[in-house]
Amino acid sequence: MNEFIRGTCEEMCPKAEIDLSSSLFECHNSNNCRRIREKLVHFFETDPDAGRPGVPDRHRMVKEFSRSAADRRQPKPWEIRTPAMLLETIHYLLTMRIREKLVHFFETDPDAGRPGVPDRHRMVKEFSRSAADRRQPKPWEIRTPAMLLETIHYLLTIVLPDPRRPYYQRYEFIFDRMRAIRQEMVIQNLSAMETLPILEPIVRFLCYSAFRLCDAPIAEFDPKICSQHLQECLKKVLRCYEELDEASNRAADSNRFEMERLYLSFNIGSTEATQSAITRYGASEPKLRLHITTQLECHRGNYFAAMQNMLQFAPLEAAVASLKLPQFRRQILLQFSVAYQSRVQTVPLEWLESILHYEGRERTCLLNDCRHYNLQLVPRDSGQRSTDGNRNWAVKFEKATFDGQRSAIQPRKVPPIEDALEHCGNISRMLLDGFCG
Repeated sequence: MNEFIRGTCEEMCPKAEIDLSSSLFECHNSNNCRRIREKLVHFFETDPDAGRPGVPDRHRMVKEFSRSAADRRQPKPWEIRTPAMLLETIHYLLTMRIREKLVHFFETDPDAGRPGVPDRHRMVKEFSRSAADRRQPKPWEIRTPAMLLETIHYLLTIVLPDPRRPYYQRYEFIFDRMRAIRQEMVIQNLSAMETLPILEPIVRFLCYSAFRLCDAPIAEFDPKICSQHLQECLKKVLRCYEELDEASNRAADSNRFEMERLYLSFNIGSTEATQSAITRYGASEPKLRLHITTQLECHRGNYFAAMQNMLQFAPLEAAVASLKLPQFRRQILLQFSVAYQSRVQTVPLEWLESILHYEGRERTCLLNDCRHYNLQLVPRDSGQRSTDGNRNWAVKFEKATFDGQRSAIQPRKVPPIEDALEHCGNISRMLLDGFCG
């Protein structure tokens, strides 16, 4: 990791050959002596326990604001945050983590000949939760926007495709490091133009991971936490575009409608998301028409049409929208239990399979899904038993027997959407640039 950090530092400060500790201390000491000599010490920089007023306390003195002027010198490199200072701080933090054995598997050297050998070039700053007993980071401990973007590229191009560990472990590592990136973005209060190139790949990564790990056990993946962070990132991205609108800046609008579509896909069926999109663009915006139509179909209760439209989305948009598929299927089965209830008539399970879009290996789950909602399954008398299990059964819909207290089934990967994502080829490029093909 230090390779791209060092490259950025050399590009921004090629001649930063200074003794950071001594130069910085001497600079502050000289400035404090001058202010004490010229009696420019503020009340809050005096010692309250000195016994008499006005006694300066160097530990309480803080650098004051100095207005730029023609007769004033420019600040020295060690008086401000420089990439060299950041590199020195990162080196210290990495050394401390190595000493305390807090090195992750993806931060070790795969070519060392033995496991667990730390590799400084692979180590990435980890997330540290804010707490009352933790100090605020110093300016030189915070990565610049260019370094944050380089870290995103490293995580998605080097760590994400790493086949040495299952995907959920790669997700945990990248998710933690991306939280640290977002934390430093908030601390620096980056502008919209600086925030968008960093947040957009994070949004795509969370969408992709939410789909890929949707059927993983809770010990490996927590969908609630992932959804919470994805919602926060999506809303932040849309707010950044609104800030650019207010500033009449259209320079970063290239991915705007992609982010809007991902927001609608993730919040499919949400009244708030529908109203927000229609208010900003109207219901006839060509780039959002299919998604807004899908939202309106959900509000009308036409979940069959919503599912058909969903399968026409772009692969990543369809992937995140498919997380709501179990809820749509549950609503359709509930509607059928009311509209088609009968104590005599039955419905072939293969017809229900096509209506609910059970395809590929997911077709084998339909019988268990019907039992989950307490639907009555009746064997079909077709003479010869078929090897396809769904052809041998029919469903009897009765309103009284449908178990409405059961929650929706855990999402599963939809085979056509999974195949479409695999056909995208380079997943890293898709997450970084939004390109699929």
